[in-house]
Amino acid sequence: MAKLSKFYFDELNKDQQCRVMIDFRDNGGNLDYLSGKFSRSVVSAEVVVDEDFNLYDIKVFDLYQHVKNEGGTPIYIGPVGWSNWLFEYRDNAGHDVDEILDDYDGIPQDN
Repeated sequence: MAKLSKFYFDELNKDQQCRVMIDFRDNGGNLDYLSGKFSRSVVSAEVVVDEDFNLYDIKVFDLYQHVKNEGGTPIYIGPVGWSNWLFEYRDNAGHDVDEILDDYDGIPQDN
């Protein structure tokens, strides 16, 4: 299985950002979280990707809820400004991305 890594969206180069944006959009995500429409200090994202920068999961930061989700699925932003992992990715053994990254060095488990 592909090893997963976590990055802040703005740490990625332009090609990697484009890849993540396409995956996010294709999965129903609002690109306003990634487009740079707002300052990165008020709207940002953390992404979990594989070596080819395929998007596995994403959580967004929007403390003041600048991004409007009209017509889309509302995103709950917690009291510190971050959402939960939006795709709720789990490996075949049922581990979420935090467990995969923290306990298994980014390697999804089969069982």
